[in-house]
Amino acid sequence: MKNSIMIKRLVGLATLCAITFVLQFWIAGILPKLPIGGGTAINLALIPVVVGAILYGPVGGLTVGLFLGAVTLLPGQGAEGFYVNWYMTILAIVLCLAKAGLAGFLSGLAFKLLFKKNYYVAIYAAAIVAPIVNTGIFLLLYGVLIYIMTGSAYGPTFVATAAAVWIIFLVELAVNILFAPALATLTKTLTRNYDLGFVDYLKKYSNENSLDEAVDTEEILEA
Repeated sequence: MKNSIMIKRLVGLATLCAITFVLQFWIAGILPKLPIGGGTAINLALIPVVVGAILYGPVGGLTVGLFLGAVTLLPGQGAEGFYVNWYMTILAIVLCLAKAGLAGFLSGLAFKLLFKKNYYVAIYAAAIVAPIVNTGIFLLLYGVLIYIMTGSAYGPTFVATAAAVWIIFLVELAVNILFAPALATLTKTLTRNYDLGFVDYLKKYSNENSLDEAVDTEEILEA
């Protein structure tokens, strides 16, 4: 039984990781750039991270987030500019993995703490937490990298990059908020109709609410 659940969970997480790869590596380059900050790309890659955090809990969000971080280390994603020596390479790897991984983990934690009080508030909280953590961790660790490279954490290089990063953050935040209602519908539909190893507390919540809705429907018909 446990092995079956684990296999289903792995399949679900692998699917989300595949979607993350497509969104980060290909779709981001196809979508039109916004006419701000010299052309800001619309990044949808945090959405499957949030979905993983909701359906598979904080650990699921961490897993998909770490995968996203690993994808951003590939050539053409911007991190290769820090591959100047072995310790800078390690710091760049830590930066990319930490920002996306913690974004997924804390997004899942926010949903877990709030979903019993209000499912939709929890969805919005998870969607908002992800870009905030992703950007916050990036700026923190990027400052460390710049300090090592230049001796100044808040010089012109950091300020110029931080300005562009804040624009990207606002775009990611807006995208996640706009997609939040769709995420609520998607996650409810998946948990009610499919068994893909979702976290127990979410399945239990879904079953209880399905029963309540069925009872309400019967009462309406009887009336």
